[in-house]
Amino acid sequence: MKLPVSLIASLVFFSACKSDNKPCAIGQVSLSGTYKITAQITKTSGGQIVNSYSPWEDCKKDDLYTFNSNGTFSYAEGVTSCDPASQTYSLNWSLQGSTMNLGSEQGVISDFTCSSFKLINQDAGSGSTITSTYSRQ
Repeated sequence: MKLPVSLIASLVFFSACKSDNKPCAIGQVSLSGTYKITAQITKTSGGQIVNSYSPWEDCKKDDLYTFNSNGTFSYAEGVTSCDPASQTYSLNWSLQGSTMNLGSEQGVISDFTCSSFKLINQDAGSGSTITSTYSRQ
């Protein structure tokens, strides 16, 4: 039986396409891993939307955020070092539904996939809402 070339090409194309953004059940184990922040949007208390990621220096854009399944979190400077160098630190983290507690801070996780998530938190001082996109490394 001969299959049309267009059908074969379609089958090859669609079987080669694999979505890395498939939904995952949110949990401490499934979220565990090392991430970089790859985007950040701030919505000011006045409603203005600002790309708060673009002004970051390159030495901040490659920093690593590691969420361990045992509830520990570490931040480390990436390959490009800032001057002066950023401090590394560790905190505890936990999840309660889609609410993440990170040290004394709290935020809500949205758009969680196997490879990324958004963390939304409120800046109590300014009243702004900050949405950071974390991409798995």
